[in-house]
Amino acid sequence: MRPRTLFFSLLLAAAAPLAAAAQAAAPARFTFIKVFPGSLPEYTGLTVGEDGAATYDGRSLQEPPHPENFRLPADLAAQLFTYAAELNFFQGVQLESSRKIANLGRKTFRFEKGAQRGEVEFNYTESAAANALLDLCEKIARSRFHIARLEFKLRFDRLGILETLREFEYQFNNKALIYYQQFIPVLTQIAQDARLVRLAQTRAQRLLERIRGAPAQVRYEQANEQTGWYLAVNLREDGVATYEIRRLDQAPDPQSLQVSPRLRERIFAALAEADFLRGSDFSRTADKMAGGVRITYEAGHEYNQIGFSAPPTSALTDLTRLFRQILTQIEFRSRLARALEQDVYELPLVLRDLDQALTQGALAEPAEFVPALERVLHSQSTYEEEQALARKILDKIRPKP
Repeated sequence: MRPRTLFFSLLLAAAAPLAAAAQAAAPARFTFIKVFPGSLPEYTGLTVGEDGAATYDGRSLQEPPHPENFRLPADLAAQLFTYAAELNFFQGVQLESSRKIANLGRKTFRFEKGAQRGEVEFNYTESAAANALLDLCEKIARSRFHIARLEFKLRFDRLGILETLREFEYQFNNKALIYYQQFIPVLTQIAQDARLVRLAQTRAQRLLERIRGAPAQVRYEQANEQTGWYLAVNLREDGVATYEIRRLDQAPDPQSLQVSPRLRERIFAALAEADFLRGSDFSRTADKMAGGVRITYEAGHEYNQIGFSAPPTSALTDLTRLFRQILTQIEFRSRLARALEQDVYELPLVLRDLDQALTQGALAEPAEFVPALERVLHSQSTYEEEQALARKILDKIRPKP
């Protein structure tokens, strides 16, 4: 063998292990592509590296590519590659279902690591692993799409940002998005932008609070189209509470409400018994409530809601009863105060109604009325009939010795 040939042979032999090591060390990349003419967006491109470095491109098919860089948390990136491994990195796998399915968009999964490459395309698949991977990809891409839309509206269409926020919140509530911390920058900009309508700022601030871990809260709403009245109680886990009693055609006007720790614990215990409303198929938004009862639970990104004319379970019956007791108590609080301060002729009727409500178990915490009843009992300006009614109610409220 010539010296030159020998030299190159030795050089190639020495380089082979280095090339193999370089290929083994090359970072893996996963790519998801979806092409669906007529959808929004028509083209979706998502590429994620093992380290979480990622690009997203969402656009119409007529637009040129404009990928934007972002970063995924390590656990999400690892989940993508775990699903890819379950599918043999798309080498030698067939995902397309044999069933005749309408066009749902052409999807592509691709894996690259050095010279290793695997790719598969499908319209619809029945593979559990592939569908899990597809769902994760859709959530990641959809999240980036909403961020891009909000940023665009903030720059070029401030009047349209409220409707875009509503669409975003709908997806947020329906758990169609992921990695919620990535929304904080754009939502912060919206919440702090004084050029925007106040409702958009408030909505963005509320979403920020949920993402950052605001206390869990439950909201009870009751509407009656026949009478035209709307009643609501909103209770947070830290004790902050408000209520509304107004006509349906009036603007919201929440009032502060005091709820004792004991009553708050009873409500959240009943909510836990109802599994925090999980699994409900009731998805109308608060803006579109027409009638009946609706209960909503929010805790971070979790948003569960149920609506009914009659409680479908015993747990929801208990929860509904507690909120109706609170609303009844609010009503008597107002009526009794008005009778004592403004309309003494109404006092006997209020006391009789209060006695009946107490007998029927319609009050959340009857002990609240003890001071007012003591006032009736010992006041020189009240009649014997009223004092007798007050004494009767007090005997029911006060614990027996």
